[in-house]
Amino acid sequence: MKTALAVFAGVLMILAATAPALAQRTEPPPIEIHLGVSLVTPPLLLVNTGFCQVVNVASEPRLVGVRIFDHTGAQISPGEGAATCIAGQALQPNTSCFVQTDVFFVFAHCRITVVGGKDDVRGSLTDLGTNVTVEAH
Repeated sequence: MKTALAVFAGVLMILAATAPALAQRTEPPPIEIHLGVSLVTPPLLLVNTGFCQVVNVASEPRLVGVRIFDHTGAQISPGEGAATCIAGQALQPNTSCFVQTDVFFVFAHCRITVVGGKDDVRGSLTDLGTNVTVEAH
């Protein structure tokens, strides 16, 4: 009896400890499906707004996804500026598109996902305040 009571008390303590965390979750986490390969830029300090640009160097159209993240992993794109990389739209050969962020004074990196091969596109992240650019690999 004492053992069953101790186990029951332990279960109650675990439930009490995890209840606040469970209560904070109001919706399921987002599901992301990554089809293709990704290129990522090294982190860059955005002193001003920045943008990630992608060029299709393949001979065929390629589907690309372009997003900018801060050092915590939070997505900070697109900003209020125009974003010409549109999800689901194929990037034609020898053309480019970009995504801009309005967040600054933060370390950021750009993730470019392409349906095809890594050699099909080139990408970079540029800080508009310092004109520093880093290339995606």
